[in-house]
Amino acid sequence: MLFTTNYIILDEIPANNEIKHPLCILKINFSTDNINKLSNLINNNPNTEFWLATNNPSKKIIDKANELGIKNIINLPIDENLINKFFNKITPQNNHSQISDIDLSESKVAIVDDNDMNIKLLTEILSDLNIKIYSYNSPEEAIKNIETEKFDLFMLDILMPNISGFDLAKRIKKTELNSTTPIVFVSAMVDIESKLNGYELGAYSYIEKPYNIELVKTQVYNILKKQLHTKTINTQKENFVAMLTHDLKSPINAEINALELLIQKKFGEISDCQHEIIGSVLNSVKYMKHITDQILSFYKCKNSYIKLNLENTIFEEIVHDSISSMKFLIEEKKQKVHLKSTLHKKQINIDVIEIKRLICNLLSNAIEYTPEGSEIWIDLKQNKSSFIFSIKDSGYGIAPENLANIFDEYMSLAKKQKRVGFGLGLNICKKIVEAHGGNINIESELGKGTTITFAIPK
Repeated sequence: MLFTTNYIILDEIPANNEIKHPLCILKINFSTDNINKLSNLINNNPNTEFWLATNNPSKKIIDKANELGIKNIINLPIDENLINKFFNKITPQNNHSQISDIDLSESKVAIVDDNDMNIKLLTEILSDLNIKIYSYNSPEEAIKNIETEKFDLFMLDILMPNISGFDLAKRIKKTELNSTTPIVFVSAMVDIESKLNGYELGAYSYIEKPYNIELVKTQVYNILKKQLHTKTINTQKENFVAMLTHDLKSPINAEINALELLIQKKFGEISDCQHEIIGSVLNSVKYMKHITDQILSFYKCKNSYIKLNLENTIFEEIVHDSISSMKFLIEEKKQKVHLKSTLHKKQINIDVIEIKRLICNLLSNAIEYTPEGSEIWIDLKQNKSSFIFSIKDSGYGIAPENLANIFDEYMSLAKKQKRVGFGLGLNICKKIVEAHGGNINIESELGKGTTITFAIPK
């Protein structure tokens, strides 16, 4: 037993079970006989923080220390700097005022740990932050929700049966909703290799068991604060772009109507040269309308689920109308679109506006990435369960490494091919098809063109 002014180091449990120091460091073996005595010692001294000093911080020992309420585990010999930091740290009162300046009530944190005690302790530690906590006792349970629930932070244990925290992190990064959500690994594993593995998977931080309460609280608070700030900025930017494109629709439509009246000679005869100039301007304005419609569709899909207004219609007519609306782009590049159908005017139950938008996006891509004077083929058919639309171009094709992410937001090959593109069109297409319960896929080869096919259930 070693007494100092501020703390005490124990190598045996005192008979009176009384500690008069704010910090007590235990150098006691976790034998069966000692466990109950240690539990009584810790429970009888609620104003003292207990640490364990050991050369063998195994998972079993760390879990037991956590269960007993030991706040920290340190290596032998004892580092005086750690003790100095303890006495110089921010008090809970000061820290509470520091973390109460931002409303985090809408922040969602997912804790995944196979140890109920760890979940309970983390939930208690984070209770001051007034956040929404979702706890999962197994990775399998968490996987069921990561595709449908957007979280602001994941706190993952590493050592879990069947699926490790590292493997779960990989699954999270592949989801559409949570691919950018911060991940914090929580584990008794303190080796450098484990930490490097975590950071390579995009971990924001690494919290070691047993927990330093104020450190955990501050780390989580800072991550959520940054997330909230980023979310606010992104929302403001998205609202600005959506508002701007919406306000552009009216003058663009007015320009299209005026130019069409001119080209139809409603105000008098025009020369061939004037006809060509007006036609070129009209094509450009219609392309601008297509871009603004695409951006508005993207934000509509991004900020809410697509609400379908289903009606029975003839699929072939929808495709004909879509091709006709893109006539200005097809003529400008002197291309030909061939339509083949075996549907024989079969009706389909769809949202006409959304499906037209989908087909126009696919056709616009084919036109844009296919050389002047080339051909595009559209094929309509059916099988027992679905109506199938396929569009094939003879364009530049897509490299294999880009195919896997081609339907992601802002995924565009325009820059590589020295063209203008936002990478929104195919993402919108995917969401429209999935809203109809269908699926979409792409096949492509460099130099040999691209084929995109979607199927809508009957």
